[in-house]
Amino acid sequence: MNQARLNDAAIALFRAFHVANVKHGIFSSYAIGVLGGPRESKEIDCIALVSKQDAINILNRKEGFHFVDQTRDDYVAFL
Repeated sequence: MNQARLNDAAIALFRAFHVANVKHGIFSSYAIGVLGGPRESKEIDCIALVSKQDAINILNRKEGFHFVDQTRDDYVAFL
């Protein structure tokens, strides 16, 4: 993935959760790369203080996010 597109996705994720007043944090390789570390990433990992269904409601089909159906209750994925 192009780094500019990944940055745009991180900004969109922040914006959507911020508008919904959801506490969240971005971590893992993406965050390390933004801070100048040598790690590249093709994904953004985020933890949010919200239920899975609320995350789906907040993000799905907004800001370019599309929900990827999963069977896990502790994980939600978007493209």
